[in-house]
Amino acid sequence: MLLDAREKFGTTIVVISHDLDVVKAICDRALLLEKGRMRELFAVKKTDLRAMPSYHEQVKRELM
Repeated sequence: MLLDAREKFGTTIVVISHDLDVVKAICDRALLLEKGRMRELFAVKKTDLRAMPSYHEQVKRELM
């Protein structure tokens, strides 16, 4: 939904997340904040969100 809105309206969307898979799926750039300070700005390599495993599959893989 966010990708569609961004493409349709040509706007910038700010997303705050710890989920790097989401960042890779919807962001062009990411800013790393550490202890409340800007640490580094990254260009993001795109990942197709539909091709990524589900959250359930990721948790299962990490825990088992």
